[in-house]
Amino acid sequence: MPLYTYRVTPYEFEDLESLLRGRLAEWLKRGTLGDIAQQIPAFPALFVLYAAEWWRRRYDGSQWSWEPILEAIGAPPNGWNQAQRSACVERGLRDWRLDLTNTHGFRFLGSVAFQGGLPMQLLATAHGNIGRVLTQVLRLASNGSADANDIGGWVQSLSILLPQAYRFCELGARGNRLPTSAIESFEKIFWAE
Repeated sequence: MPLYTYRVTPYEFEDLESLLRGRLAEWLKRGTLGDIAQQIPAFPALFVLYAAEWWRRRYDGSQWSWEPILEAIGAPPNGWNQAQRSACVERGLRDWRLDLTNTHGFRFLGSVAFQGGLPMQLLATAHGNIGRVLTQVLRLASNGSADANDIGGWVQSLSILLPQAYRFCELGARGNRLPTSAIESFEKIFWAE
């Protein structure tokens, strides 16, 4: 079950961010981020959950990078190497009983982005390719006669514009989890009024 299905509330997200920021401030006095990821048993799972929720809530399309996620919890981006970060993410996903997604060069960050679901800040501002896809789908569906299958088809046909982690045709082989969430999100936008 993808992490976005847990529906972390804003309060829970802020609490998790505060917890990680506070603990990291203490832990980083005694070691590096890489040390923490290896030595603190709960850290990988908490980090993966936080990173996925950060992506869903705050990613605005500007920087496909770990830096803004780490900065938000007061962790130095250079506090671990790529192998340590990858091991942390892989272990965190495993703790949640999740697998890495095949997103080629962005396998680990793409997996976290996938677990977060649709980046709501990016969608709200309609920036970047994800925003362009949303704008086009909303335009197509604006007459009110589109159902979930129509919307899913439109999103899939526009998926070439999306970052690898959000390409619906590739994700479809793993159970159509993201297209379902996309359709639900689009339907909430359309029918909320």
